[in-house]
Amino acid sequence: MREYKIVVLGSGGVGKSALTVQFVQGIFVEKYDPTIEDSYRKQVEVDGQQCMLEILDTAGTEQFTAMRDLYMKNGQGFVLVYSITAQSTFNDLIDLRDQILRVKDADDVPMILVGNKCDLEDERVVGKDQGHSLARQFGSAFLETSAKAKINVNEVFFDLVRQINRRYPETGKGHHGSKKFCCCSIISADVEWLGQSGQNDDFLCNSAHLRNLLNETISSSPEISKMALMTRLHAEGEDSAMIVCSSQPFSYALPQHAEYCSHANSDNMCYVFVL
Repeated sequence: MREYKIVVLGSGGVGKSALTVQFVQGIFVEKYDPTIEDSYRKQVEVDGQQCMLEILDTAGTEQFTAMRDLYMKNGQGFVLVYSITAQSTFNDLIDLRDQILRVKDADDVPMILVGNKCDLEDERVVGKDQGHSLARQFGSAFLETSAKAKINVNEVFFDLVRQINRRYPETGKGHHGSKKFCCCSIISADVEWLGQSGQNDDFLCNSAHLRNLLNETISSSPEISKMALMTRLHAEGEDSAMIVCSSQPFSYALPQHAEYCSHANSDNMCYVFVL
């Protein structure tokens, strides 16, 4: 089954998480809780083809913009979201799209422009014609959506799958797409879960190689996020790496050959596995 890496981007408060959760879980999240990073997986059928979508719901707040290059580098398709009730969120997408093209070093990247909260027509400040005009400028598809009213939510992700199929056709037997964002659900969204510099030796490891790699990575970036660490592990060829953070002890049985390191902070016990 082919896998698709989709990144949802946009300013804070536009409804990125609400769209993603509505698509993946079929529920509407009313409360606004700023996201750092969340990863979701959902199997769907598009045009008779079974697809596994790996969706990264990203931060929209300014303090996490430095992480965007990592998301963009690994993503295959992008959902650019603004709120029809906030002109600034619409304007922000021009720079965001330019950043994607720069990071991907490409002129043609699968993406869709999404005007969310179309159920709030009385609060509209961004016209649909503005959305169509910007989409033409981008050379992208355009939809207005409502996570609350379930308007065009599935269509956004299905359209992006079709774009990825056209842009990156499967080539050869056994192709399953590129490396994953992460091969587990991210239970904790704490970007500082690995602690501060000077605490690196608190790792409990059964692998000197993994300990050295983690210490080297964290020394260069003491407040590294899980996403950044996964990218580093994948760059080192550790495709089967997995990160789990939980307030409860990790009790699942692992293969005897698994390499692992664990680290405790004030809130969670975090584990890095290479299977």
